Amino acid sequence: MSLSVLGVSGPNLPSVDIPAVGGVVFLFPFAEWEPAHDELTAALSAEETARADAKRFAEDRMRRRLSSGLTRMVLARVLGCGPGNVDIVRTDKGKPFVPGATFHFSVSHSRALHAVGLARCPVGIDAEPLHSLADSLADSLALAELFLREDELEEVRRLPEEDRDQLVLRLWTEREAYLKMTGRGIDDDLQNVMRTEEVTGTCTMMRGRNDLGSGGECGVHYLGVHMNHHLSFASPFPVASAQACMEITRGPELGLL
Repeated sequence: MSLSVLGVSGPNLPSVDIPAVGGVVFLFPFAEWEPAHDELTAALSAEETARADAKRFAEDRMRRRLSSGLTRMVLARVLGCGPGNVDIVRTDKGKPFVPGATFHFSVSHSRALHAVGLARCPVGIDAEPLHSLADSLADSLALAELFLREDELEEVRRLPEEDRDQLVLRLWTEREAYLKMTGRGIDDDLQNVMRTEEVTGTCTMMRGRNDLGSGGECGVHYLGVHMNHHLSFASPFPVASAQACMEITRGPELGLL
């Protein structure tokens, strides 16, 4: 099983090789890619442009356009076509996909970073800034009470404040990655997502009450902190594959992070 995280500071995208089991994650710092804004966004669809234009603030509109452009750049490299020729559609729940493609993708972005995850099976990716709770009206415990089950809340309550904040953010990324993988998104009840088994310190089996069928589980891999963001990757690996997660590889491009 292979799972690589690659930081891309521009201007050229590394070759994209999606493994049969596992995946690859590209991380794009917005500050490094803003000079390429016009080139990257020239191929956006009318829908993508409208979604960006609907944002209230100019910086949010710019980041939304850059996110769409960077995603198209990655998908075009995989498909061997121009960015404007990538056909991206969405399910009724908003999950994006490329019809007829032999791969799946997921995206996540913050004010500073855009992430694109690729796999041969359904995938979810989530990135959350290390200090995203600092600007929140609610502290980490209040946030935790919105989505954690009681046994997890007890673990959170025992921690010092700084450790507690970071654990809550990690657990949030794991659940959001899982829900993106299922296609339900965070509009679903986060408390319906259960951590059924911790395979290793960074790999957890998860399932939702109504997801993946009876007994179905998903491997959620916490990839650590990269570019000041917690990062989690979800894909429906069988338990046997998830147990091999200690062998997950990380590409040499991590030197950029």
